[in-house]
Amino acid sequence: MKTSILQAIWKQDSEENEMGYYRIGTHLRLRPSARPALALHADAETSTLRVDLKHAEGGPPRSHDDQMVFHFDSIIQSTSQEATFNECARDIVEDVLCGYNGTILAYGQSGSGKTFAMSGDSKNALHKGVIPRAIHRIFADKFARPESETSIHVSYLEVYNEVIYDLLTDKKEPLRAVSMMEENGQIEMKGLQQFLCETEEDALKHFVHGERRRCIGTNTFHKFSNRSHCMFTIYVERHSKGRDHPDRTAAKLNLVDLAGCERFKCIDAARQSEKEVLNINKSLTFLEQAVSELRKGQAHVSFRQSRLTMLLRDALGGNSKTVLIVCALQEDEFLDETISALRFAQRVKDLKTSAVLNKVVDSVQIERQLYERKIEELKRELAFYDALNGRSGISRDDLTEQRKVELKSKVEAFLLQKEDVDAIPIESLTQIKETYHIFKEAQAMLHAKLEKLSKENSISKLEDNQTISMMEADDGVGELEPQGFSVGVAPLDWRPAKIDSENVTTEKTFASALLQQVAHENQRSYGEDSMKRNLAFHEFKHSISEGTQQCYILNTKKSELKEKKLMMQNLAVKLNDCKQEIHELNVLLAGQASDATKAEPAEAETIKFDDGRGQLQERLEQAKAEYQKCFAELLQLKDQIPPARKEMLECQERLLDSFFKWYKRDREK
Repeated sequence: MKTSILQAIWKQDSEENEMGYYRIGTHLRLRPSARPALALHADAETSTLRVDLKHAEGGPPRSHDDQMVFHFDSIIQSTSQEATFNECARDIVEDVLCGYNGTILAYGQSGSGKTFAMSGDSKNALHKGVIPRAIHRIFADKFARPESETSIHVSYLEVYNEVIYDLLTDKKEPLRAVSMMEENGQIEMKGLQQFLCETEEDALKHFVHGERRRCIGTNTFHKFSNRSHCMFTIYVERHSKGRDHPDRTAAKLNLVDLAGCERFKCIDAARQSEKEVLNINKSLTFLEQAVSELRKGQAHVSFRQSRLTMLLRDALGGNSKTVLIVCALQEDEFLDETISALRFAQRVKDLKTSAVLNKVVDSVQIERQLYERKIEELKRELAFYDALNGRSGISRDDLTEQRKVELKSKVEAFLLQKEDVDAIPIESLTQIKETYHIFKEAQAMLHAKLEKLSKENSISKLEDNQTISMMEADDGVGELEPQGFSVGVAPLDWRPAKIDSENVTTEKTFASALLQQVAHENQRSYGEDSMKRNLAFHEFKHSISEGTQQCYILNTKKSELKEKKLMMQNLAVKLNDCKQEIHELNVLLAGQASDATKAEPAEAETIKFDDGRGQLQERLEQAKAEYQKCFAELLQLKDQIPPARKEMLECQERLLDSFFKWYKRDREK
């Protein structure tokens, strides 16, 4: 009979789960006792607890049959903490990892073992409670799925005397109150901190920190009794790293340790505050009232009567899968509180929640998909339009490399007048843009060729006039001047002696050698061989990598030398300005000093301490400091000029030497 009843309940639950409704699971955990009450009879196989009131010393008023039976999803008695987690909480944790919200509640009278079930004993790993084991399971799943990206945050709050506090504030700061607001039907906690946890150790560290800041007191039943309702929340957000699964899931797991109900006759007035007990019992009473209203199906449920019922609104009838762990004592003196907790569990068992998969919509991905769909529709529409106009087979995609090469060959054929303009295809905007690029490249190449021919013609005219000018040492080597071609194109059978770089101190040394070279060149004929040599030198500087590199280095050295000389000129001008300013300030100060000497004693004292004289003295000091600074910089630049000039002359020599070697090799070939 009992088995058939359980099978009917399981069948009803499975049908409701398919519709999106989930019954709240209830589990009973009896605290082990050396003297259990004879009235309690627990049957773990059928998950039922029978209370025989005939043998009860206390308890509620007797019913007509003197017997009460309570059904649960499981009864835990003398079971390890790991077995308790697997039986009561593992399924909820797995659902949270899949994207569903979950809540685990611990309910019962003071001293019944709620905190031990939820938090456990931190000193013994075997006695870890539901919260540490849930943290371990969530992080184990995170590292077991490298294909998904998971972010985990935690928060910890308590409700003490109808005020919500954040337990994860800094140790040096007092607990900060948190305000509760309702936005779009959702409860928002303003001021509650959420901490990102990369590892299990980070989450446990925040949990232990919050545990130490809980409000704890002593009562007649327990030495360390929690005087507040606490909620530790784990937020799990996950999304796949691949683009094929852009959807995200964001779920949260609420782990709630409720304060135990107490009777005023059992409290110790010297140790406990009546206000604490009153607020605890009042909040639990409002919780039972909300459960009763939900059970009756009333349209309005009074969740707003207390902070606790507002926090548990989703857990009792909203978007959450919920499990209730009822902790009870087995002694006779606590039988009435035990029966009260059992009745509360039976009422909660009749409640159903509507948990849904919490998907976070990625707006960027949706917008991208809409644009891609719109582009595909426009492409199909263009293809249909082309087919109607007899232009089928036109591609709207980017041009391939093969298509670009074909288009370039047709443009070149058109430019060489081998093809008509109709040979160039005009099929799409992409092809038109590529055609413009090809014409632009052709125009640039033509411009370069014309510039090269222009330079060669100018060289020929200069050779016909047989005019050679000597350039200044600071202007470089091998550059074209208005009067003719510079040195550097000496005959192959004569070269100036190599100049020792250590003995070169000025431009005159190199210039004298070049003058000798020019004088010798003037004695030779400038015929066809001279023109070839000039063209070869131009080609060496602009087309041969060795000559181009050395010309670039030479021009760089020239620019550096000119820049240093220009800086010296500017500093010299600035230095003269400072010197002139110092002279003028000294004249003004001397004039004021003579006026003070001629004046009366009282007037002289006034002139002596006049503000104008103090300003002149300050300006004089500034001018002297600026003069010294400019003078030091000028000396430093003056020392840098000779090495820079020496490097430039060496670059000129290397350029000539490289050209002669290259030209000789080229002629031998």
